[in-house]
Amino acid sequence: MKRITIIAILIAAVLTATAQGEWKWAHCIGGGTGAGTSLGDFYNNINSTAFDSDGNLYVYGTMGGTAKLDGSLLDFSEDSRVLLTNIPSILLAKFDTLGNMLWYKVVKQSTEVAVPYWLEVRDDRIYIAGNCGINGDSHHEWLYYLDTLIEESQITSLPDSLQKPPFKKYCYWTFFAILDLDGNLLEDRFVEVFSREYYPPHIRKYSGLCNSGLNNPSPVHVDRDGNWYVFSPFFYRGVESDPYTIVVYGDSDMVYDLYLPGSVHPSMPNAAGFYNAIMYKFSPNWELLSAKFLVDHTEGLAPRWENEGDTIKAYLCYYKGISYDEEDNMYLSGYVQMYPCYPQAGGLENHYPVYLYWDSVHRLVVHDITSAEYANFVIKYDTAGNVVWCNQLHTKGYVIDMQTGVYSTRNNWGGNTLYGNSIYIAGSGGYYIDDTTLVYFDDESHPLQHYTELLGGTGLTGTTNMGFFVRYDINTGAYVSHGIVPAANAKPAQKPGAIQNRVFNFAKFGYDTEPTNLFVEWQNDGTVIKTDSVEGTFSDPYKSFGTTANERGYVVTALVTNGPLHFSDAVATDCHNGSRGSAVLAMYYDPGVANEVPDREDHTLSVKLWPNPAVHTLLVESGESMLENVSVLDLAGRTMLQRNVQDYRCQIDVSPLPAGMYLLEIVSDGRKQYEKFVKATK
Repeated sequence: MKRITIIAILIAAVLTATAQGEWKWAHCIGGGTGAGTSLGDFYNNINSTAFDSDGNLYVYGTMGGTAKLDGSLLDFSEDSRVLLTNIPSILLAKFDTLGNMLWYKVVKQSTEVAVPYWLEVRDDRIYIAGNCGINGDSHHEWLYYLDTLIEESQITSLPDSLQKPPFKKYCYWTFFAILDLDGNLLEDRFVEVFSREYYPPHIRKYSGLCNSGLNNPSPVHVDRDGNWYVFSPFFYRGVESDPYTIVVYGDSDMVYDLYLPGSVHPSMPNAAGFYNAIMYKFSPNWELLSAKFLVDHTEGLAPRWENEGDTIKAYLCYYKGISYDEEDNMYLSGYVQMYPCYPQAGGLENHYPVYLYWDSVHRLVVHDITSAEYANFVIKYDTAGNVVWCNQLHTKGYVIDMQTGVYSTRNNWGGNTLYGNSIYIAGSGGYYIDDTTLVYFDDESHPLQHYTELLGGTGLTGTTNMGFFVRYDINTGAYVSHGIVPAANAKPAQKPGAIQNRVFNFAKFGYDTEPTNLFVEWQNDGTVIKTDSVEGTFSDPYKSFGTTANERGYVVTALVTNGPLHFSDAVATDCHNGSRGSAVLAMYYDPGVANEVPDREDHTLSVKLWPNPAVHTLLVESGESMLENVSVLDLAGRTMLQRNVQDYRCQIDVSPLPAGMYLLEIVSDGRKQYEKFVKATK
């Protein structure tokens, strides 16, 4: 018989069915001095988070100079220049579920912005990607790379043959690093590209493999075999006969010349360029296995764009998020922006509907000018880079506005979360409600819900903006359900969190003069379960990564703010960072949504533990395979005791534990199983 071990059942034994979630803690990460916009400068921001199997939290983002956590200086270097230089740098940090920062790492440089792209935590490894380098010739530049300070003078003294990243000048590259869960660097690679574009006297333009900026991430995934998949927006100029060159620095130099379509006349090599996006696949040793455009070909674009040689400059591609399943299929979400969008810019020259093909069969449909600005897509890829299915957010219809000349629907979505057999995407948008305007999922029988309001002087009703999540089936790509933020003019954070049948996200609603932040919990059918207002001024969840949930009922989310924030349950942050914005990281916990942890029948371990209840010593014995690790967890999923074991039996001293029920997490032969026991007083 198939055996299922369920943590939720154990928790239910000691918690009532009406248990409610609560905020546990919140932290403020601030840094940077000087003038600047308060929320839009990205000096302090969180763009990725992930939990490990023990419930620890990993945070990846940016911070400014003299960075502080809740007012305490993040003193990561003895060099005052490194601490005080006010330029965006990369922060990687680990927190436990109680909110304690366990360690942190920094990437920072003296003149250029260090850009974080993506974080993934899988098994016992941390994978990160970002951009940095020493790109100038001022003779006093420096780079601080994951605990190592590199001076420009150190590089200039090296022979050319030894000048490889990070010890290399005139180079701005994308790094891909692997760390263990304690933050120790295990391996890294540095990748730069040389475009087809030349500058006098015959110097090729160079950059990192990912070069899309702070607000346009380049998602990364590492599969179970160690292959790296890198998704990056892409632009290049130049003639088709010149290669686009990728250079990988590792144990040996690896150079790959790609001859790509899209050209201009040789007499004008720096004229109109090529906009697209690329999916790269690298082996564990960083051999380039494949490089594939996001958009394979198009139909219906304005002739003036299609006939400029082979050059296409009519759209921009934005990747916003990626998830993966147990077979390492990848689920990519984002949007395409088409130019020109409006009639006065020549937009009516497009032959609608416009089709953007991902391959020979799967395509994105741009129905009319209203969906040209944000053409939202979700694509499922297999590990070979083949499209399995695709879907999109559909918009149709527009009305003319007498002041601007045109009003189009503006709907876009961001990152995604995979849970069970569903993928969840967060989005926002609004539209006039009349006979010619529609926003829908799959087909017109699944329209986006809306709040209506009378639009003065037009005789029409519509919405200024609203937030939503949408759910698709991962096997078929079919629409399943969606839910909206119960407020008008709402903008949700970039990614929703999902666990069991619940969906979580933050949203900003109201107008900019009086914004309000709302934490929303839905059933996955779109029914709103609860909302929780967070009081504060000038805060915005839309500029941060979104929300992440784990199996133990923990939900982490982030905002950007330049003032205090007050959550419920007496949790607050006091962010005073001058004119700069601060990043806020907040943890919510609801044991009632803890996830089931199934064990397959062939993975069931034969384990004995006694005595149970135990007063002083608990003996654990495995009859079939060697024990590797045994941990005692409380019912909130926190690790109370832990033993590394390489034997068939072990003893655990449980006498320090308070009396009550606990979970025993047993790892043997790569398999994990949970057992319950009671700690007694006598």
